[in-house]
Amino acid sequence: MAARLGEVLFWTGCIIATLTVLTGAVLFSGTRGADLLAYSGLTLSVAALVFLAGRAARYVLAGR
Repeated sequence: MAARLGEVLFWTGCIIATLTVLTGAVLFSGTRGADLLAYSGLTLSVAALVFLAGRAARYVLAGR
């Protein structure tokens, strides 16, 4: 049961990370210069944290 929960949390993290990147790309598509770099860095950092949280849940619960 815990292994399935780990897999579900991993895939949920992947989906949320993808949606975060896509939302950031849409919201900041008109931004230029240093602001674009800051916003895209922030968006990618949040997406990476969500993805890594999903990976950690998968590792702890599913042992993969």
